[in-house]
Amino acid sequence: MCNDPVDLKRTLRSFEKKLIRKGWPPRQEIKASKLYGSPRNKDIPKSFKYKTDSITPLAEIYSKLSLTPIEVDYISVKKANLTDALKSSPYGIIYNYLAWKVLEFRLRVSIDVHLIVDARNKEIHIGKHFDGYVETKAFEAYPVPRRLTIQHLNSDESFGLRAVDYFSWGIFRKYEFGDDRFYRMFSKKLNRVNCQAWFY
Repeated sequence: MCNDPVDLKRTLRSFEKKLIRKGWPPRQEIKASKLYGSPRNKDIPKSFKYKTDSITPLAEIYSKLSLTPIEVDYISVKKANLTDALKSSPYGIIYNYLAWKVLEFRLRVSIDVHLIVDARNKEIHIGKHFDGYVETKAFEAYPVPRRLTIQHLNSDESFGLRAVDYFSWGIFRKYEFGDDRFYRMFSKKLNRVNCQAWFY
């Protein structure tokens, strides 16, 4: 959640330009997982300054993001422990349901919400209408009208989505591998009221 994206945009743009100056391939998308895996990634040249030290740039961007005016909400789900009914539900149903569960808090505390969704997200199936589902749930839940707009963008069009990649990867590392060193780097930005772990 970001009320004013100017600082966020400036922070990420500066960081990305720095990595490119240090040898990151300009056509290679900069993502947390790619940075972390750069020592093993043949697409990242040996001339990249952090080729064998991926932790340094990750620590830098988490430190910088932690200085921007943002809050992080999340739901982490252990898919292996989902109920049989949820496991057998049509593709996209679980994603819609959980997305609403994390968005619900923001609509409760804000009158005006602009939601940016990753257009490349494989979980949003064309037959399971995400936008309509979320809009309907918002209408049902709140008698006071909320202004909710939804926009589908690629990460190269949205600095917000690029920031989300860093946070979601850090959260993934914590829950999937028990590696919380990155999570701790941005822990002060977590909205503890709306950070949820399901089926663990």
